Amino acid sequence: MVELRLAFLLVSFAILSAKCEQACVNPAGKDCSWYLNCLEKNNRCGRNGYAVKYAYHYCRRYETNSKSFSPYGQQWILAVKRCLQRKLVPLHTMIPKPTCSYIKKYAFDTHVDCYVRPGLGTSFCKLPLADYLDVFRTIKGALLDEFKATTGGGLKTLISCWQNGRK
Repeated sequence: MVELRLAFLLVSFAILSAKCEQACVNPAGKDCSWYLNCLEKNNRCGRNGYAVKYAYHYCRRYETNSKSFSPYGQQWILAVKRCLQRKLVPLHTMIPKPTCSYIKKYAFDTHVDCYVRPGLGTSFCKLPLADYLDVFRTIKGALLDEFKATTGGGLKTLISCWQNGRK
């Protein structure tokens, strides 16, 4: 009987682990916990690392502020969330594990593409004016946390929109 219980627990743990691993390598992008449960858990950069201090924090701010966005803006937020998480999957599976500074640079390098072409037929370039103000309100703290990366990414996003005619 003890062996049967132990076997059941081991099988249950294996199934749960496989489901968790699947969520890490194929994120649905529906919530922000992926940054903590997958990226941070696998790489351990701490509270000042990209996953905790920037990605999870601002992802949560977008979730909190999403009600003030237009329906199109809300769809864009969902698409960006999924895009950003999927772009970071290679960091989760990389061997040897990437350094914390590499993770941060790699992640920031994915932002423009995910803002301009996140999927679901949305783009930062087509947001209504009021949504641009909500984006700024949501990320304004990033100007203090990561001024160079945030302003650089913002400028690249605007240039991309201009070059592509707000597509």
